[in-house]
Amino acid sequence: MKCPKCQFENESDAKRHYVNAIRLLNINSFLPSFMRVCELAMARMTALNNEKIPNLDLLLTYDDRNSLRRFSIQARIYLAEIMLYLNSTDTRDAVKCIQGAITTNRENGTFFELHRSLAVCAQIYKQSGERSKAKEALNEAIRVCRECGADGWVEKYEGLRDSL
Repeated sequence: MKCPKCQFENESDAKRHYVNAIRLLNINSFLPSFMRVCELAMARMTALNNEKIPNLDLLLTYDDRNSLRRFSIQARIYLAEIMLYLNSTDTRDAVKCIQGAITTNRENGTFFELHRSLAVCAQIYKQSGERSKAKEALNEAIRVCRECGADGWVEKYEGLRDSL
């Protein structure tokens, strides 16, 4: 069965692959920005499981430390999700982080990441009880996906929006 939290068949495979990627990237000092994104992906899985993240303070600084825009966007998405899962009552930091990702996506024209950022934004607003803002974010994600011809994503986001 495929793990809904990642693209691997199961969660233990995902964790093992992330650990190996982090170790190899760290040993070779290769793509430090990508290594940080892998660390955040691992922390995201940990937060989803309501487990303690030992190096959370360090991870929260990774947004400012990624020099490659592509990795900076992904880092912000993961950071917003981590903040959401760890502190579901106060979503201000998560909103600030995901808004940064959305802004960077718009500036760079990275539509695939834009619709994902908007979906995370909708999830954050839904969690905080702001259903109208969640629908707004999903409507924008739907518009972006329609422009790109991503019909499967349109259907998914329409279903999420209609369930609000």
